Amino acid sequence: MTSTPRKPTGTAVPGATTPRTTGKTTRPTAASAAKPTTTPTESAEPAEIQRDIEQTREELGETVEALADKVDVPARGSDKAQDAADTAHAKADAVKQQAQATAQRVTHQVHDGAHAVATKAEYVAGRAKTLTNQALDQLPPAVRERVDRVATTARQRPVPVALAVVVMALVLRRLLRRT
Repeated sequence: MTSTPRKPTGTAVPGATTPRTTGKTTRPTAASAAKPTTTPTESAEPAEIQRDIEQTREELGETVEALADKVDVPARGSDKAQDAADTAHAKADAVKQQAQATAQRVTHQVHDGAHAVATKAEYVAGRAKTLTNQALDQLPPAVRERVDRVATTARQRPVPVALAVVVMALVLRRLLRRT
């Protein structure tokens, strides 16, 4: 019976201890430390072996780097803080853009509404002037002259006339409440 060489299940480091199932560690024997842990196959060429070594080194480097990142808690915390800050900035920018769009839309609506109100006011003023002229035309000439004088005085001194109208409205209101 010849024994075939077994393939190693992991990379062993000479002189390192290996854990047992009981949780204790054992020291390698001199015989096991002298034995190579990997046995190259007879068909392996030196270039292929070198590629395997380089690949293993690269994988080991990546593993060490990943472990270092996991152990570096302050760096992980600052990374998470930076991610949170980036997210907050992105949300703030989105809200800012939405607010600007809303403000622009409201500005246009106000402008359109103001234009509509101005147009309607011009129409109402023209209509009032037409109705006033029609009413004046139906008055007798003596009354028409007095109304024209009052209208001319009102145009020349609008504040006193407005105050007089307010006082008259208050007096009429009181008189109507009593009755």
